[in-house]
Amino acid sequence: FEPLEPRLLLSADISFTAVTASDLTVRLQDVENTQHVQIVLADEAAENGEIIVESQELALTSSITLTGSVQSDRFNIDLTGLTDPLSLNIDIIDDGNDQFADILSYKGFDADWLVSDLNAGQVNGIDFTGIENLLGSDLADDFIIVDGAGLTGGIDGGDGLNALDMSSLLSP
Repeated sequence: FEPLEPRLLLSADISFTAVTASDLTVRLQDVENTQHVQIVLADEAAENGEIIVESQELALTSSITLTGSVQSDRFNIDLTGLTDPLSLNIDIIDDGNDQFADILSYKGFDADWLVSDLNAGQVNGIDFTGIENLLGSDLADDFIIVDGAGLTGGIDGGDGLNALDMSSLLSP
């Protein structure tokens, strides 16, 4: 038998599950001249007001999953600095308990939002479920709501040029 060389197994997936109401951000950050994707938890008591809960080189990252708590959560996706918004597979999952108001915000690119079910859909390839409120950015946001879909919260397009398309809804 020939000896095998040592190998290092790298996980290409990163994830975080919130236990209590959380304000989470996915962002890109330069760490020692290498671009990293980070999941950051806002925490007023922490140094700089945040805790980096996951950090991994962007080149090694294939997917990101954020899972919310049973309380109100805020998910901020900031892809500023990324060349292609579809290069990362991101899933946002919440319990869908609309007693609490979860928020998904997106920035870094013009955004095409598709609400395809109750509190569920996609924004630029990012899948979300159980999110009651959508928040656009200062860029263009196009919101499409298909028949049978909707939000129990609302839509705030942000400061950019915004459009709302409900043309596929059946008339009463």
